[in-house]
Formats: sequence, C-alpha cells, structure tokens
Amino acid sequence: MKTGLNKLRLMLSAALAAAALCQSCVGDVATPEVESDDWIDIRTPPIVNITANAIVSDGQGRLYLGGDEYVPLWRSTDDGLMWTEKSTGLKPYCAVTALAVKGGETVFAALNGGGVFVSRNHGDRWTQVNNHLTDLNVLSLTIAADGQIIAGTYSGKIFRSIDDGGVWVEAEDDSIGAAVRALVTDSAGTIYAGTSGDGVFFSADSGRTWTASSSGLGDPFIYCLAIDNEGYILAGSGLFKRIYRSAGAGEPWVRIDGGAISGYIRTIATDRTGNIFAGTSGCGVFCSRDGGDSWERGETGLQGLSVGSLVCADDAMLAGTASYGVFRSIDGGNTWSPARNYSPTDPHQYESLRSPNYLSVDSCGTYYLFNKYWLLRSRDAGETWVRACYVLWGALYCLAIHPNSSLIAGTSQGIYISTDSGESWSEAYMSSSGSLRVHALEVARNGAIFARTEDGVIRSENGGTFWTNVLSEATVTSIATGAGGCVYLGTNYQGVLGSSDDGDTWRRMTDSLTVYSIAADRVGNVFAISNNGMLCSSDGGNTWKTIQLGEDHYWPIFVYNMVAAPGGEVAVVFDGEGKLYISEDCFSSWKTVPVPYTDSSISLSPDGHLFISEQSSPGLHRSREPLF
Repeated sequence: MKTGLNKLRLMLSAALAAAALCQSCVGDVATPEVESDDWIDIRTPPIVNITANAIVSDGQGRLYLGGDEYVPLWRSTDDGLMWTEKSTGLKPYCAVTALAVKGGETVFAALNGGGVFVSRNHGDRWTQVNNHLTDLNVLSLTIAADGQIIAGTYSGKIFRSIDDGGVWVEAEDDSIGAAVRALVTDSAGTIYAGTSGDGVFFSADSGRTWTASSSGLGDPFIYCLAIDNEGYILAGSGLFKRIYRSAGAGEPWVRIDGGAISGYIRTIATDRTGNIFAGTSGCGVFCSRDGGDSWERGETGLQGLSVGSLVCADDAMLAGTASYGVFRSIDGGNTWSPARNYSPTDPHQYESLRSPNYLSVDSCGTYYLFNKYWLLRSRDAGETWVRACYVLWGALYCLAIHPNSSLIAGTSQGIYISTDSGESWSEAYMSSSGSLRVHALEVARNGAIFARTEDGVIRSENGGTFWTNVLSEATVTSIATGAGGCVYLGTNYQGVLGSSDDGDTWRRMTDSLTVYSIAADRVGNVFAISNNGMLCSSDGGNTWKTIQLGEDHYWPIFVYNMVAAPGGEVAVVFDGEGKLYISEDCFSSWKTVPVPYTDSSISLSPDGHLFISEQSSPGLHRSREPLF
C-alpha cells in the first residue's frame, strides 16, 4: 500500500486512442475563477552541471578548473570550496581539455577545437594564441624546463612556443602518430608524452625531437602521466586499467597496480606525503600509500563517479568529476565531499541547466526536486536548496521515500539507498552486467519496495538489502500500491495485473490492454490510463468503468500525468494542455483549474498541497490551499 511519503505520480508518454470499455461515465465539469494568488511561486536555483576535465594549482593559492563547452573555466581561491566562472575571452562551445601554469602568473588553457588561450591576470580575461598552430584540437599541455609551452594534439602533432604562444613551432620529427593525451615534465627537464595507441615518448630537448619509450608497457593507450615524489614517471592506461612506473627516459616500465583497480585510468596525481591517487572512469579514486605496492578505494563520496582530474591543493586533495563538479578530501583520500558553491556569470545561458522535473515531499516536510541529472533538497519549504545527489552512478530516473525516511533512487545503473537525506548513497541492487535501468519505484505501507527494471519487477522486504524477482513474463509500464497491500502493474498488451500477496502471485484484472500509467489509493480506488481510455475501479480492481473528464474533453487526449491522495480524498489529472482536472467524488464529477504550464509534472504532498513543476524552464508552484 502506498504511504503518504510517496506520490502517485506517473508519466504517460504516448497519445491515447479512443474506444469504449465497460460502462461509460461522463461527469459534470465546473470551471471556477482562478486568481493569480491561488499558486505560490517557489524559487529554485539554477543548476549547472560541472564537468571538471582539468584542475591545476598556480602554487600561490589559486586553483583553475577546465570544464565543458557550456561552463569552460572556473577559479577558486579557497582550496576549492567555492568556484567562480572565469571564461571571458574563451572561444564559446569548446571544452577545456588541459591547463598549465607558468611562473605562478601566466595560465594556459587548451580547448578542444579552439587551440590555446592565455591569461596573464589570473583568468579574468583570456586571449587566443594560435599563430602557426595547425591543429586546434589540443588535448594536453606542459611547461618545459626552459619556459617553453608544449602542446599535444589529437592528430599526434606536438607544438612548442618560446613566447607564451605568440608563435608555435611543430616538433622536428613525426614519429608520433596517435593523439597526444598527456604531457608531463620531470625535474631533469625531460618531457614525456602519453598517446592513444602509440605508448609513451620522451624528449630531452624541450620538445624538438621525440623518442619512443614503451618497453614493458602492456597497453599502448596512455591517457595520463605524473611524476611521483621520488621522481619516478607514472603512466595510467585507458584500455586495460593498469598503472605503470618507470625510472625515466628510455627505462622500462613496470606494472604496479596489482590488478586492484577497476575502471579505466583517467588521471594520476600525488600529494605532499607521497600518496599516489588514480582517478578512474566510473569507479571513483584509488589510492596507494606505499609507492604503488598496494591500492585501496576511497571509502565514501566518489563511488560510481568518473574522475578525470586530480590535484593537490594547499590543505586538500581535489578530484574533478564528469557532471558532478569538484570533490575534496582532507584525510588523504579516505572520504570525499563535494564543493557546493559555483557562481556562473550567466547561469541561464547554459544548456546544461535542468529545470525541476519531479518533486517528492516526505512526512517531515523535506522537499526533493530531481530529474535524471541531479537531486535538490529543501528543508524550509523551498526557500533555500542544496544539491544532495552527487554519488549516484548513472542517470536518476525515479525516487521513492521509505517509511523509515530512507531515500531510494532508481538509476540507469541500478538502485541506491540513502539514509542521510541524500548526502551519501550505497548500492542496493546492481546487475551482474553493471547496467540495469530502473524505471519506477513504489513503497508499500509495510515497507516492501517494488522496482520496475529492464529484467522485470523486483521486490525487497528488508529495506533494500535482498531482492527477489517477482515478475518477468510481462512488459511492465508502471507500478502502484494500494489498499490492503495490493500491488498493481500496468503492462503492454496484458492490461492491469494485480497481486494481494506482495507479488508472489499475479492475476489479470482487465482485458488485454496497453496500460500507460496506473495509480491507487488506500481505500480501494485504482485508476489507469490505457489505449482504451481512462479506467477507474472502486473495489480494488475487481470491476472497472471508463471515465470522461467532461463533455469538452474526449479521447484521444494526451494525459501528462495523474496523482491520487492516499486516503481517496481527491484525484488530479493533468492533460498537458494547461488544465488540471480535479475530482473529489471518485471521478463522478470534475472541476477544471487552469495552470501556468503545459509541460509539467504534478505531485501531492502529505499535507494535501498540489505541486506543479515545469520541465522546459525553471519553475515550481504550490497551491496556496491544500486540496484535502
């Protein structure tokens, strides 16, 4: 049975075909006057999904972050806690792929498709410096011992400049034929280049000539390079998930990861104590505290995230992730916490902004706004918001709230559970293949959790620790829990299926329909949107009748979504055309209420307030008066 902690909010994704089924019931419709103050506007913050492709320190208290094509450059002056956009002068819609700092003052940024830019005022303004740079897809940068700037490109060409990018000169040989993913300079002035397919090269003459140095490498795809505290060269592979170490130019490579690292190696860095950190694709950060002899994964904070950049700041280790911004660790990589404060110049210009799609409210009045990219939390009725979801692996598709106040998240990679309002998450159910899309979640009053996945419907009766597959023979579109512990499934071509024993057995409750969306309350009402119209049952699904929203609204219509109050006090249907249809007598009559949006999601809070959130632009409204 669905509790007041959860919303019967079910999206319908197709237009409905007209037909009749059983008895037709057309109700009277009243259209009251709606004043503008019937709705309370709740302000929601703009959300910028921060991708940190590169992070660099200037050694003087400033950090620079290279982002994606929407938010390309950020600067922090407080060890990465707060970030301010510094993109003035950069070529628009080009991601920053690499950063380098010369002398603590001059900062270089490589842009994929934009070449190289330089700033001489700490990132406040950038100038393009591409004279004679024939490949603008620059992937890597380093500063040579003599002050030259070295740039590696997608075509495999390496360029150098003696005048901070005023003029570029290509390397004198063409021995490198693969993309130059990484560049690093050791204390002796030797430069190393990691390539995507040709292994490692080194140059002892500031980038003029290059020599292959791949003896011992078992993977020619080297995506990152670093120098450890003892002067050894570290190389991370992008194909076989390995880390290698070499004593220097021309010396053989020795594998040091011991097979302990999962995920492709995307970045390597060391801290002041000599710890080695490896950022991976989809598996967070691994750390070695003994020079690479053994490795361990950070305990909390970064599981499931792709880490593409690492840097040691003054008092913290920073990890840059894909889409979730920067994380900080002040305990040597054991735990990581997100930097929450980003100040874009004009947040509304970025396509990475996502408006609120769905809203849930728990019994304590905490609001959760979410879509596939992020989760926001508010404990003061929407006055202020914090971003809660940082460590989910995959896109967020659905959210449910357990009677014990735990959050349950369905993602493109499985099910996660949070017991601290979204601050941290643990894996609850993952596919053996590593990919399991969870489309819907429902929690019964007894705490049983039901999830609709690509493999069928699964159930957990102990808070998500153990799961059982309860149905795999039908293509399920939606789930609802109702009176008496009954569970209802909408299916393709098999109509509504019902279970009164927590999913152990199922019976067909309608004809062979396609049911797009289904909802239920605690008193026995069930209603569904099908290819034969909108159906209602007042006896727990035993008998059904078709219902009509009024004489002016016949099928086919596009029903955007629908909700029902847990106690049966009210049902609300949103038609996607700017109208709400509200029934307080089990669908016998309806009243219409105009709403501000046409592409919205609706939900009911436990205290009876109706919420509407727009999906194409920021906006969240709450009814001033409760509906029940």
